[in-house]
Amino acid sequence: IFEVLSPSTKAKDRNLKSLIYSGYGVKYYILVDPAGMFAEVYKLDNGNYRLQGEFKEESYIFELDNGCEIDFSFEDIFDI
Repeated sequence: IFEVLSPSTKAKDRNLKSLIYSGYGVKYYILVDPAGMFAEVYKLDNGNYRLQGEFKEESYIFELDNGCEIDFSFEDIFDI
């Protein structure tokens, strides 16, 4: 799930929504900060999200079920 942060929802996206998504077992939670032009990738690990890194121009390989992978370029989000 990708969440685009805004000043009015930033706290809710970082806290409440991450708890909801982890409760449903959502494997990845990505917070996109358009003002800072970066994204934070979190991966669910034993019921808690762990930061995988902050990305601006880099790519990240999302490991899905059944051996599937998605190589995602964050450069495309920010049109760098």
